[in-house]
Order: sequence, then C-alpha cells, then structure tokens
Amino acid sequence: MRFVFFIALRYLFSKKSRTAINVISTIAMIGIGISAMALVVVLSVFNGITSLVGGMYSSLDTDLRLVPLQGKVFSCSAEDLVWLRALPDVQSVGRTLEENALFGYQEKQHLGCLLGVDAEYEQMVSLASHCHEGQFLLQRGSQPLLVPALGMTYVLGAYLAQYEGITVYMPNRTAKNWLDPTTAFRKKVMGWEGIISINGDFDEQTVLAPLHFVQNLLSYDSTQVSSVAINLKQGANLRKVRATIANHFSTRCEIQGRDAQNASLYRTMKSERLIIIIILSLILLIAMFNVVGSLSMLVIEKRTDAYMFASMGATPTQIRNIFVCEGILLAGVGGTLGILFGLVVSLLQQHFGFVSLGDATTFAVDAYPVEVHPQDLLFVFLLVLFLGYIASWFTLSKRTSHFPRN
Repeated sequence: MRFVFFIALRYLFSKKSRTAINVISTIAMIGIGISAMALVVVLSVFNGITSLVGGMYSSLDTDLRLVPLQGKVFSCSAEDLVWLRALPDVQSVGRTLEENALFGYQEKQHLGCLLGVDAEYEQMVSLASHCHEGQFLLQRGSQPLLVPALGMTYVLGAYLAQYEGITVYMPNRTAKNWLDPTTAFRKKVMGWEGIISINGDFDEQTVLAPLHFVQNLLSYDSTQVSSVAINLKQGANLRKVRATIANHFSTRCEIQGRDAQNASLYRTMKSERLIIIIILSLILLIAMFNVVGSLSMLVIEKRTDAYMFASMGATPTQIRNIFVCEGILLAGVGGTLGILFGLVVSLLQQHFGFVSLGDATTFAVDAYPVEVHPQDLLFVFLLVLFLGYIASWFTLSKRTSHFPRN
C-alpha cells in the first residue's frame, strides 16, 4: 500500500510530459474545490437560517407537551398536576387553552386565536421577555386583561395610547338556539396594557388571556385544557420521563417532543437541506468528469511505467490502484482546499457579516446568518473522496487494455 500511495503522490505533483494533462488536472482540482467550497458555504448559511427560524418558532416550545388524543381539550385535574410536579426530573408544568375567536376594535374585526395561559406557563416560556410595547400584564387585581400580538393590533388598528378595550366574540357552547345571534355568541370587552411579538404566524392571529378567563368564557371547568407544557431539569432522562408520563396519561393524551410541536417546520427544513445537498452534489459530480479526463490521459502517458512496475513484481491490481489512488488524491486535494476556503468565507461572514440582507427593519438580522458545523465539513470531505473514488474506478475499468496482464 505504501508503494501504491508513494507512486500516486509522485504522479500527482510531478510535471507531466504533456501540458494538457497538467492543465486538465489543475482544472479538475479547481472545479472540485469550488464545488466543495459552495457546499460548505451553503450548508453553513442554511444552518444559520435554520437556527434563526427555529429559534423564532420554538420560543413557545417546551421539552414535552401533552395534547388531547381526541377533540380540542382534555381533563387535567389538580391531582394530575401534583403528580407531574412530584416527578424527580420535572422542573415546571404549565397549562394552556386555545380557541378560535372574533376580535373587534372600534369598526374593525379580525378572526384569530384566543390563547389562555396560566402563570406557570407564562414563566416557563418567558412571555414577558417578548413584550413589544407597554407592559405584559394578564391580571390586574381581580380583573383579567388581554395581551394581543403585534400583527393582531396592526390588523385591528389598535393603539395602546387610545385606552380602548378589545372586544372578544366567542361561540357559546351551551347555546340552545344557534340561529339567535344574542345567545349564539358571548361578548366580552377587555382591557389591555401591552403588545407581544414572537414570530409571524403567532403575531398575526394570537391574543393572550388568563387561563381561567378563557375557561369561563367557554363554559369549561378548571380542569379542561388544550395542552400541558412540561420542562425538565438539566440532565434529565427524557425517554424515561416520557415513558412514565405516557403510562399515566395513556388514555387521554399524546406526548409531543420539541420536534413534534413544530413538525411541519422541521420537516420542511430537513427536506430543503436534503434538496440543497443533492443539487450541489450533482454539481460536484459534474466537476469530477475532469478527473476522468485527467486520469485517462495519465494512464496513456504512464503506460510504459506500468510495464516497468510489472517487471519489478507489481501485480495488475497494484498498478490499477496507483491510478485509483491518484484520482482520489486529486479529488482530495481540490476538496480540502475548497473546504478551507469555504470555512474561511463562512467564518468571516459569521463574525463580520459582509453580505447584508438589506434593510435591517425588514429582517430579523442584518446579515445572512451563518453557523459552521464540523460534521458538515467532514461530510463534504467524505463526499469528495467517495465521488473521487467512483470517478477513478469508472475510468480505470474502461482502461484495462493499458495495463499488463498476468
């Protein structure tokens, strides 16, 4: 093996008798390097965008979430809450109740979601830290208050400075005559002292309220909720806790992890990442055709060397492996240089943000977000070596007539 590698290394850096071989080899390395650099940069940018978007949409996610197996709500009694909080690995437990509602402000109306939260859930996801304007306050003494999201206030044309309440119209679950508008809906005019902003989807349709207020508005008792959010202590065994909770709530609830709470978002991101990798890998594969051309010409030029190696005792397999190793080295050198350049470009963008997204008021960040993951660099390097091997093997399988036989 040392003999094969030594000869391949000599062939890689030695000057060939035909200038065209040197030119094609250089073009091959440049093409592979550019493709590898593009892979590193694009994957790093995609990592940054994934973290940015995932962070925005996971602000309300918790380690575990209990949701009803059927219907919109399920019963979570005081005994259930005591049992959950008594688990050694559970840090906090919060409850939510959501329902579609019609919101009105002066002459404007907008359909959205009324989300009731308790004090524990408010602290778990740090809702107050997302307050965009005013004061995040869901209760003033015995008076419940609303906290509308930014997009909702924009659609309704609501302003804190006007000191006017937001009207909530909620279907009356206990109504006997749905054709009578006076009994089919419940109407509440609520005060508000703050505006919250988390992400685009949340901001466009959500209004927060105290959990007990939403339960009363929907004629539910204090045990009826849409979900129970659970955060675990650091170092907790997630699988063990999940199995324990699933056994307790098996007939009532489904347990969701963080990925399942935003399943469509993460599924879309994974699909986009896969498509990007496939497209850029195809470009890299096209660049490998230069390796095929370079090796084909090198095999013809070194035919005399092949017979000399055979006379010295080298087997046909060893001679063939010299050129296979040559192709892998050619791809490896180009890929390594490309990965290094891609790493430098990504780190410069990550720390200095040379490539801007445009108007800072339009986007969440000023420049393209970048995150370099070591596993991506390893993946690109192994991909380059694999495609280099495939290209070399394909070339040598078509050039058997140029090698001595036993």
